[in-house]
Amino acid sequence: MKNGQLWYNLDTERVERVVGTLNKTRVFTVSHGYSELTPVKRSYLLKASDLQVEDYMKESAEIKAKALAHDYKIERKPSLESARAKLGI
Repeated sequence: MKNGQLWYNLDTERVERVVGTLNKTRVFTVSHGYSELTPVKRSYLLKASDLQVEDYMKESAEIKAKALAHDYKIERKPSLESARAKLGI
Protein backbone atom coordinates (compact mmCIF):
# COMPACT_ATOMS: atom_id res chain seq x y z
CA MET A 1 0.00 0.00 0.00
CA LYS A 2 1.68 3.19 -1.22
CA ASN A 3 0.94 6.86 -0.70
CA GLY A 4 -1.19 8.27 -3.51
CA GLN A 5 -2.92 5.01 -4.38
CA LEU A 6 -6.71 4.84 -4.53
CA TRP A 7 -8.50 2.26 -2.40
CA TYR A 8 -12.15 1.40 -1.82
CA ASN A 9 -13.10 1.84 1.84
CA LEU A 10 -15.59 -0.86 2.87
CA ASP A 11 -16.68 1.18 5.90
CA THR A 12 -17.47 4.46 4.09
CA GLU A 13 -18.28 2.78 0.76
CA ARG A 14 -16.23 5.26 -1.26
CA VAL A 15 -12.87 5.50 -2.97
CA GLU A 16 -10.17 7.20 -0.88
CA ARG A 17 -6.53 8.11 -1.41
CA VAL A 18 -3.87 6.73 0.96
CA VAL A 19 -1.62 9.58 2.12
CA GLY A 20 0.38 8.09 4.97
CA THR A 21 1.01 5.24 7.36
CA LEU A 22 -0.06 5.42 11.00
CA ASN A 23 1.21 1.99 12.07
CA LYS A 24 1.28 -1.62 10.82
CA THR A 25 -2.51 -1.92 10.84
CA ARG A 26 -3.71 1.58 9.90
CA VAL A 27 -3.11 4.16 7.19
CA PHE A 28 -4.32 7.72 6.68
CA THR A 29 -6.76 8.33 3.84
CA VAL A 30 -8.43 11.41 2.37
CA SER A 31 -11.35 12.01 0.07
CA HIS A 32 -11.49 14.57 -2.75
CA GLY A 33 -9.51 17.73 -2.15
CA TYR A 34 -7.48 16.15 0.65
CA SER A 35 -10.27 16.79 3.10
CA GLU A 36 -11.18 14.59 6.05
CA LEU A 37 -7.80 13.04 6.91
CA THR A 38 -8.87 9.76 8.51
CA PRO A 39 -7.05 6.78 10.04
CA VAL A 40 -8.38 3.57 8.47
CA LYS A 41 -7.65 -0.09 9.17
CA ARG A 42 -5.87 -1.64 6.20
CA SER A 43 -8.28 -4.57 6.36
CA TYR A 44 -11.15 -2.19 5.49
CA LEU A 45 -9.50 -1.18 2.20
CA LEU A 46 -9.70 -2.97 -1.14
CA LYS A 47 -7.66 -1.93 -4.16
CA ALA A 48 -9.92 0.32 -6.27
CA SER A 49 -11.01 -1.20 -9.57
CA ASP A 50 -10.33 0.55 -12.89
CA LEU A 51 -13.97 1.68 -13.02
CA GLN A 52 -13.84 3.03 -9.46
CA VAL A 53 -10.64 4.95 -10.26
CA GLU A 54 -12.22 6.36 -13.43
CA ASP A 55 -15.30 7.50 -11.50
CA TYR A 56 -13.12 9.04 -8.77
CA MET A 57 -11.09 10.97 -11.36
CA LYS A 58 -14.28 12.25 -13.05
CA GLU A 59 -15.64 13.42 -9.70
CA SER A 60 -12.33 15.15 -8.94
CA ALA A 61 -12.37 16.95 -12.29
CA GLU A 62 -15.97 18.09 -11.72
CA ILE A 63 -15.17 19.35 -8.22
CA LYS A 64 -12.12 21.26 -9.50
CA ALA A 65 -14.09 22.77 -12.39
CA LYS A 66 -16.85 23.95 -10.05
CA ALA A 67 -14.30 25.45 -7.64
CA LEU A 68 -12.52 27.28 -10.46
CA ALA A 69 -15.80 28.59 -11.87
CA HIS A 70 -16.81 29.83 -8.43
CA ASP A 71 -13.40 31.43 -7.74
CA TYR A 72 -13.29 33.25 -11.06
CA LYS A 73 -16.93 34.21 -11.33
CA ILE A 74 -17.17 37.85 -12.25
CA GLU A 75 -20.04 39.70 -10.72
CA ARG A 76 -21.74 42.08 -13.11
CA LYS A 77 -22.27 45.47 -11.63
CA PRO A 78 -25.32 47.27 -12.89
CA SER A 79 -24.60 50.13 -15.25
CA LEU A 80 -25.62 53.63 -14.37
CA GLU A 81 -28.29 53.51 -17.06
CA SER A 82 -29.87 50.31 -15.77
CA ALA A 83 -29.82 51.63 -12.20
CA ARG A 84 -31.55 54.84 -13.32
CA ALA A 85 -34.13 52.82 -15.26
CA LYS A 86 -34.95 50.73 -12.21
CA LEU A 87 -35.35 53.88 -10.13
CA GLY A 88 -37.39 55.60 -12.84
CA ILE A 89 -34.95 58.47 -13.17
